[in-house]
Amino acid sequence: INYADIASHDTTEDGVINAIRLASGKKGYLYESIENSTLGEATFNKGTYINTYDHKVTLRIFKDTIEARAFVNEMKDARIVSIVERRENGDSHWEVYGIESGLKLTENPYSTTYADNVVLAPVLQSDDTSKESALPAVFFTESEDATTAAVLALAQAAS
Repeated sequence: INYADIASHDTTEDGVINAIRLASGKKGYLYESIENSTLGEATFNKGTYINTYDHKVTLRIFKDTIEARAFVNEMKDARIVSIVERRENGDSHWEVYGIESGLKLTENPYSTTYADNVVLAPVLQSDDTSKESALPAVFFTESEDATTAAVLALAQAAS
């Protein structure tokens, strides 16, 4: 989701995001890939006065298509909020990276050698001006199915 396209979001006292609303006419983008090929990470930064977290999401793209290249090229100047699915014991759990400041495209290795069949591996990451105050937030509405539906609806919001 483009960070600027988020109109608002609701967070519970324990930091769970239970709603994300996009600005009128805006939509997010759905990226699906092979299971376990998207990696979400967070790193704690001990500061002199303020402690922060860097959020990082690594995508792995396995097909060199015009659409895949356009998808990555559109991210190069954007600030992104990424919702990542984490599978655990057959259940889906969703984590939100960059909700406070957005993530920037910091790396995008491309190779024609296709190591592990990976063509592109864009990395979205907190930069020096976009730190987060906490670990990635859990996204959960009233049930697992409702949460998955809410995530998918963000990609269809403009239609």
